[in-house]
Amino acid sequence: MRVKMIYKLTRHEFLDFLKQPSLWMLVLLPILMSVMVIVLMNEPGLEMLLLPSWILFAQVMVGLMIIAPGFIEEKEQKTLDALLVSPFKLWEIIFAKCSIIFLFSILSQVFVYVLNHGFNVNLLAVLPVMIIGAILFIEVGLIIGLIMSSSKTSAAISSVVMVLLFVTASFYQQLPEWKNVLQLIPSVVVVENFYGVFEREFLPLQLGLMLLWLMLFTAVIHLLVKKELNK
Repeated sequence: MRVKMIYKLTRHEFLDFLKQPSLWMLVLLPILMSVMVIVLMNEPGLEMLLLPSWILFAQVMVGLMIIAPGFIEEKEQKTLDALLVSPFKLWEIIFAKCSIIFLFSILSQVFVYVLNHGFNVNLLAVLPVMIIGAILFIEVGLIIGLIMSSSKTSAAISSVVMVLLFVTASFYQQLPEWKNVLQLIPSVVVVENFYGVFEREFLPLQLGLMLLWLMLFTAVIHLLVKKELNK
């Protein structure tokens, strides 16, 4: 019974997403920018050097820029309150919202990969990092949404965090003296895992760090949701 209810809520979130062209642009922007930049630079082998950063860009763009402002807007418009007095639990509402964003994050990442590197079997090897990265940055966006009280503030903070994560992951190799510290940042950890897959290297430390960040953000969300329910 509850599974059917959650399915209906998720379907409603999906249809609501499709009605908002501004959200489509956040999904399409990483795809278009990655193709334009890689094509314009047109250097042999460059696409494999830039591809991890552009896949990451899809993760942070979709994960941060949709969930945080959207979640707070629902609180401001009392839509969330209406759902909470219904049979739905807060965790179920969060799951429905995040699952749709997760779907579009994966689609954006896959299109970035396919348009720049073609549809090949390596996509299956990259997919687990895409999935974990998508969840990781959706969790970051959700944490911002649970902490902030204004949609404008959350949108601004999400933008700053997104830019910092993307820029750090794109240029950390140019700062060798800071590399050991920067490699601990979630976006750099994800990019390092992408490089590992592309170069067919097993990187246990980077994989462990990625999973550690995932567990840490999940624990933070659990505490924030508990705090939200106690209000």
